[in-house]
Amino acid sequence: MKNRNKLFLFLAISGLSIISMALIDKQQKERQPISTTMNGFAVLEFFVSEGCGKCPAAGEVMERIVENNTNDQLYVLGYHIDYWDLRGWKDQFADPVFSARQHHYAKWLNNYVYTPQVVINGKEELLGSDENMIFKLASRELTTPMENLLSLKAIVKENEIQVNYSYSHSNESLDLIVLLVQKNGYSEVKKGQNSGKRLNHVQIVRALKKASLMEKTTRLPVPDHVDLKHAEVIGLVQNSQNGEIKSAARFVLN
Repeated sequence: MKNRNKLFLFLAISGLSIISMALIDKQQKERQPISTTMNGFAVLEFFVSEGCGKCPAAGEVMERIVENNTNDQLYVLGYHIDYWDLRGWKDQFADPVFSARQHHYAKWLNNYVYTPQVVINGKEELLGSDENMIFKLASRELTTPMENLLSLKAIVKENEIQVNYSYSHSNESLDLIVLLVQKNGYSEVKKGQNSGKRLNHVQIVRALKKASLMEKTTRLPVPDHVDLKHAEVIGLVQNSQNGEIKSAARFVLN
């Protein structure tokens, strides 16, 4: 009888533990949006690939952040790198330019290249699926006021976008990184580690160009099959010596 009671007690405690863990997981996935009263900014640069079996988890984190975000100063960017393309599946959104950017971060942050990876404000990197730590670091950055403001205006001209910009402070160590971002996309993966899966994507970076803050204008090419009605231009002011992002701005193309 005692053994039976102990068994019932063990099962009851185990059941409560499972329920508690499920509730915690649900709360994490239904995380409250970051407050709009914060006066800083946070740029979350995710490096992913459709050929990477661990990357869909980072994609889900990105989706939740975008869906719950109410702060205009939170920027989510998805760079699809190309070095996974040789492992069975070619990512339609991949570009060697994005892989090169990730390698630059490896040098700036004295780290190595891996997927999924996220870099926050060019200062810290971590696993792209670590939702709790991403939320924590992004919230911290959003409480740090921007010292100088970047402003953008974009004009569509045939197969390119003219981007006009101004920044309240500039010097030789600062670059402007201009990005064309497609808000949504998907792929039906046929081969590789994610074979048979439909992968949904958000905030897909489709073009990147580095420009001088002194010039005040630049032109950004528009790749094929990008619907500009569902896209935006994002600008990042970045220190070319250490990779730190000093300011950010967006211009929605609709």
